[in-house]
Amino acid sequence: MRRLVKVLSGVIAGIAGVLLLVGCPNQISPSPETSGEGAVTIHIGDGNSRTLFPQAPVFSRYELQFTPLNGQAAKAPEAPAGLSHTLTLAEGDWTITALAYVNISGVAEIPDGEYEAARGSNTLTVVADQSDNVTIDIRGGVEAGKGVFGYTLSYPASVDTAELKILTLEGTATKEVHLKDDGPSGSFALDAGYYILHLELEKNGGEDCQG
Repeated sequence: MRRLVKVLSGVIAGIAGVLLLVGCPNQISPSPETSGEGAVTIHIGDGNSRTLFPQAPVFSRYELQFTPLNGQAAKAPEAPAGLSHTLTLAEGDWTITALAYVNISGVAEIPDGEYEAARGSNTLTVVADQSDNVTIDIRGGVEAGKGVFGYTLSYPASVDTAELKILTLEGTATKEVHLKDDGPSGSFALDAGYYILHLELEKNGGEDCQG
């Protein structure tokens, strides 16, 4: 009788073991493999903030640069066709930089060619097999080299003289334009930086208006 009890106990234990394995298939099934990459949609904007750009700046092209922050393989820059671009990145942290370029031609002191006009960056964490969105605000901020200052002014035709002066923040004049001679619109090169614009109108040799 004792032997029969032992045999039945062994059978019951064996059945319990089978039920345990059948009830927990994840313990013996391999984990699904991941691609190791995630999809990222990049949106380029101006941040809806006040800048020196016109309402609709015309850039010749954009470029996206990628900096891996967790040892991921380097990724070559990409040139989006518009203000939205989707791509894949290896999982991990990335800094994405958007650069905007303009074409300049026919301006004294600046060789014809393409120049960086604005840039911006943002950081995100890419999760494998997931999609994410990131917005990059671009703003003017190139502090070296030269830029182009363009102007279009209107004033009474009856004035005798009309002068536009470009002053440094210390008040030193760096450029003077005689609007009556050179015309009310034009452009010229300036060193990158901040300036004060001063417009002076004079009539009958004495009456003047400044701003």
